[in-house]
Amino acid sequence: MLTLLLLLWLRKARNTGETNAAFIRQRFMRIFQLVLPCVFMAPFLLIAQTKTYRYQVLRNHSVIGSVCISEICDSPRKTILLQSDIRAKMLFTINVTTREKTMMENQRIVFAESTRKVSGSEEVYKKLLSVGNGYRLQTPSKQLDLENTMIFNNTVSLYVKEPISSMLVFSDSFNQLLRLTKTGDHVYVLDLPDGNQNTYRYHDGICKEVTVDHKFFTAQIVLEKIIQQ
Repeated sequence: MLTLLLLLWLRKARNTGETNAAFIRQRFMRIFQLVLPCVFMAPFLLIAQTKTYRYQVLRNHSVIGSVCISEICDSPRKTILLQSDIRAKMLFTINVTTREKTMMENQRIVFAESTRKVSGSEEVYKKLLSVGNGYRLQTPSKQLDLENTMIFNNTVSLYVKEPISSMLVFSDSFNQLLRLTKTGDHVYVLDLPDGNQNTYRYHDGICKEVTVDHKFFTAQIVLEKIIQQ
């Protein structure tokens, strides 16, 4: 690119008779002003990679919603964005919209935030920050400090990586760390404090299916496709 720009400007100089040293110096500096920022940005653009995971949410073999996850890797940082929209009918129709963001550095969670809206009600916002040797959880009603704590998994990161190194998972729904139980090859069960249970199944380190066993229903979150960008 740099060579091509030089040739084009020198050809213009020949056509206009402006072949003096001042002209060449001026054009050369202009080229560097245009190209240099791109040169510095190129390594970051090449390194950063994005994967999009699309899941269908099924209940009784019918699609009731979707989950879309974007995983942006820019070593040593990874950002995971989740958006879900689920509409289910039990005694009445309920619509749950969730948006979550998790940032990790060197496999450790350093930041997470989530918003959740149920049937058009006011959004509930939560934020988890790495502070000192622990974390600070902020909600609209309170602030909770988790001291001497390292978090490597949360309910978002479980979709994009198998929890091999740590069996502890932070749940922002319950504001606490929960323990996974490995029940088979690449199969893990998460028992929730409210008596419900999630089962995660993995293939090649990626979550292929989550079975949600709720006291009132059972649903599956099934991987539909992965888009590499």
